[in-house]
Amino acid sequence: MNKEIWPNFFIVGAMRAGTTSLYEYLKKSKFVYLPSIKEPNYFTSAVDPKQLLTKPIKDEKKYLELFKNVKNEKVIGDSSPTYLWDPKSAEMIYKKIPNAKIIIILRNPIERAFSHYLMLFGRGMTKLSFEQVIKESLMVSGDNFEGRVISGGFYFKQIKRYLDTFPKNQNKIIIFEEFANNTKKSVQDVLNFLEIDDSPHESVNTIYNQYTEPRGGISSSIMRSNKIKKFGKKILPSSLGQSMMNDVLGKKVEKPKLSEKLRTILEDIYREEIIEIEKILDIDVQWLKKKA
Repeated sequence: MNKEIWPNFFIVGAMRAGTTSLYEYLKKSKFVYLPSIKEPNYFTSAVDPKQLLTKPIKDEKKYLELFKNVKNEKVIGDSSPTYLWDPKSAEMIYKKIPNAKIIIILRNPIERAFSHYLMLFGRGMTKLSFEQVIKESLMVSGDNFEGRVISGGFYFKQIKRYLDTFPKNQNKIIIFEEFANNTKKSVQDVLNFLEIDDSPHESVNTIYNQYTEPRGGISSSIMRSNKIKKFGKKILPSSLGQSMMNDVLGKKVEKPKLSEKLRTILEDIYREEIIEIEKILDIDVQWLKKKA
């Protein structure tokens, strides 16, 4: 009987904070094994599967099949951004893999919220304006697409769960803005954290998850169709299927800019949260123009 192989490190989020890029960069290392399905979402419990962009793998046997091709790789990973947002994920991972290393990327929640909205709009999953989505997000539960646009940026309790659950030396916090400004250094820091004697691959500055919009009304309808998504998941890995759909039905355009009006609204929403994050991490993240 083959020995069960479980991951020993996790990229747990945040959503829209560079997890896809880090996943792709780390896959280039011969010492790292990451499955072709980027977001298996196995260690989730509180998230409604219908509200995930990728179908969760909840069967243990199917989950472990993701790692059946592991050979001599030193570190084995799972990259599922919902693990930061789901209140039970840290506990679930720890119970199964207490020695796991955790990687968290935190992005300015204001920019993260706007990026999350643009992803939903670009994939034809909402027709609402960003201002409308902000209002919707504040009025409904976080376990839906609009709700997560805002709730996904309330990091304090999210990161505290991991800091309280795993020893300090098993947690790696990355600030997205530093990751974007000096990607090579950030990836090297991660490799060092994972205790891998390797250097970042030459493709480390490749941009992933670029902004796209539906090519037209028909494209938008197809991208929103649950029936088409359900059929696509049967024949292709969900992450690959979504990527192909974006390439065929979407078009790359200049990313819209966040208005100062909405930025001010979001600063007011996240102000206290950001201050608490700075305290728990003992750093100045510089996400606010004015703190008082």
